[in-house]
Formats: sequence, C-alpha cells, structure tokens
Amino acid sequence: MRKSWSHYPRNSSHVLSLLLVLRISNRLSMVSPEFHKNKARSLKLAILLDRWISGKDTPSLERDFRSYYGTIATAGEAMSWIIDAALLVAESIGCPKQMQARLVSLSERLLYGVEEKGLELARLRVSGLGRAGIKKLVKEGFDSKKAIWETPLSVLVRLIPEKIAVRLKGAAGPDEEVGAKEAPEHTTTSHSTFACQDRIEITGNPIHGRNLIMINGSPLGITNRSLQVLLELAVALKQDGQGWVDKVDLAKNLSVSQLISRLRSEIRNHTLANDGKIIENDGSGSYRLSVPPLAQTWL
Repeated sequence: MRKSWSHYPRNSSHVLSLLLVLRISNRLSMVSPEFHKNKARSLKLAILLDRWISGKDTPSLERDFRSYYGTIATAGEAMSWIIDAALLVAESIGCPKQMQARLVSLSERLLYGVEEKGLELARLRVSGLGRAGIKKLVKEGFDSKKAIWETPLSVLVRLIPEKIAVRLKGAAGPDEEVGAKEAPEHTTTSHSTFACQDRIEITGNPIHGRNLIMINGSPLGITNRSLQVLLELAVALKQDGQGWVDKVDLAKNLSVSQLISRLRSEIRNHTLANDGKIIENDGSGSYRLSVPPLAQTWL
C-alpha cells in the first residue's frame, strides 16, 4: 500500500527531498532516450554559454567542450538573438526597466563572449581586439573608454599588441579629438572593398571524413582545423561587417601562416578567381574572409 506524504514526520525534510528525487527519477526513466539526450545537450549548451560570458579563456572552452571557437561564437550569437526576441516581449508586456536592461546586457555578453565589465570595450568593435585582449585590459582596471583614453599607450602595449592599442585609443577618444591617424581602421562596408564576390555556405555536415562547405554552389570538404579558421573569420565578418581578425586571436599557439595557407589551398580552385585572395591579409597581422557579409552563411 502506497504511503501518503502526510505519513512522514514533518521534520523529515531530507527524507521527503530524497523521495521527491526518486519519484522524479522514476518518471524520467519512462521517457524516451532521445528526451534524455536533448536535455543533456541543452544542459551542456547552458554551461558552455555561461562560461563563455564569464570570460573563460577560449582554449579551455575548446578543450572542455570539444568545440571550435567558431562553433561556440555561433552558439552565442544564436542565443543572443533569442534573448533579443525575449526583450521585445518584455517591452511589449511592460516588464520592469531593470529586467529589460539585464536582457540587453545578457544579449551583448552572449554576442561578444565577455563579462559585463568588458562590454564597453567590446562595443567599440576594435579590429583585432578579441575577448582575450578585453579580459586582460579589464583585469588591470581598463574597462571603460575614459580609462583607455587617459592611459598612456606605453602602458596598454604591455597588455595588447601595439597596433591594436593604437586602434583602441583612437576608438576610445572623444570624436572631436580623434585624428585621421588614430581613427579605427577598416571602417567602410562597401562591397567594392572586398577582394572577392564568392558565396560561401558553412553547412556543418560531414562529407567523406571532412566538413562540408558550399562555395558558389559547389560542395567541398575541408579539414577540422580549416573549418575552425573559416568559422572564426566568418563570425568576425558577421559581427562588424569587416571581419578583420588579428593573428593573436585567430590561432592560439599555432602557426597562423600555415593554417591560412592550408585553408587557401583547400578552397582556391572553387573560387571565382582561383587565386586564394578570398582570405585577405592587411599587411599588419590581421586576416579576413574577403567577401561581402551577405555572401556568407552558416547553418
């Protein structure tokens, strides 16, 4: 005969808790295995994105979750879009302004992969300044435009590469005081500034032990490492419309030139020009996928 909850003493809260867990476990055991897999995937994604917005270093995230940077950033962007949709709902039903502000902050943190203190620097969208550089600056107390502008360049270059520090100083300064030499680079979004007009689709599907991408409608399989580089370049292009990524952020402890050379060789023959210029180098250590932002998609 089943005993009711009232059978147990009121002070046996831990017993009741155990029974509740067991009852839930029994219910879950009757659910299909696919249900458990979906829940596990959702939990994994939640933990991943929590660490992503907490500023956890990229190599650790890639190792712990067996995912490349591009995949993680894409997941963050997708969740950011969902939070933006939730914000619209919150505004329409009159949720408190404080809650709306929290949703705005969360959306941006998911997009940039930084802690809340790093948002002001991330919003500047300085070419080459990734989440690793922002984390270093924030850790040393340089977490605002004012702090960056008032700090000597000689101090900033101890934390980030000099050319990135110059760009950051220019972006952080008052508009009327930012000269032409200090203005952020790569500011135009005209299609004429891109070297190629190829269309690229990153499908994420396997093909003959490789990763399927579509270039101008033709299927091509590329290696895991090439996929990682391509995703990082594609995400950067999606975020700011220019796509420049500094070699420091592009590959940790790896030869960037070798990675870029391999990617170029894998996709060259499928491009319209067959010259490899689809991966562009600005001459100072930054690379980008040189196609108009709307010409590249991923699923």
